[in-house]
Amino acid sequence: MALEITLMKLSVEISMEISMEIGVKLSMKLSMKLSMNICSRLSRKKIALLGLVLVGQLIGEDCAFAKPFYDYCLAPADQEQQDTVDAIMLKLGVWGQASPENCTLTQTRLNETQYLTLWPDPLETPRNPARSLHPIEASTQLLTLSVAKNEILDISPLANLINLTYLNINFNPVSDITALSHLVQLKVLNAVQTNVSDLAPLAKLGRLEALYLSDSRVVDLTPLHGLRLIDKWGADELPLNARLRAI
Repeated sequence: MALEITLMKLSVEISMEISMEIGVKLSMKLSMKLSMNICSRLSRKKIALLGLVLVGQLIGEDCAFAKPFYDYCLAPADQEQQDTVDAIMLKLGVWGQASPENCTLTQTRLNETQYLTLWPDPLETPRNPARSLHPIEASTQLLTLSVAKNEILDISPLANLINLTYLNINFNPVSDITALSHLVQLKVLNAVQTNVSDLAPLAKLGRLEALYLSDSRVVDLTPLHGLRLIDKWGADELPLNARLRAI
């Protein structure tokens, strides 16, 4: 009974951060592990503050916690994360070193941002392209994200960004797009001049309308046969093969 009350209280707090739907599901399904949707929004510290003390038992090792930008800002694990932190701070108009004050300001502005573009400045020397998406792995408020013309290999942090409707990963050496299978709201995917070959992760993205894959390594279109893709100009609805020829 005590556990039930704890989880019900937690569901109310979580609903303020994500949605009432997930909060209700949590209170109703007391014996289930926390879903990835919840994990993607809450840090261990916040879960502890909300009163969920049995973290190991209730969440399990397979629940990946997304760290907020602030954590990466203060303590990046490597130069790749540091470069992305710097790019985000610059994009959001925060100048200077990654101090607690600047990291807090950047986190606040990032939380208020639904549209984020991280394209390296070609005039900048050195160019410092982004190579890590981990600093934005908890930015679940994002609706559109453009990270074209960087040097990104791993897009797994995007699995948490379930509200994305537009994603541009053009001109990156990305090959594995498994993480995109979680992005059920996605409508437009730009993956031009990438190393993407397997489209299976997109098979269940029923809202996908536009897909740009020129100069990629895709050879098998079978996973997309159930999708209704729209012409790149948004005017005509075409069969899949015609749609891909039009890209």
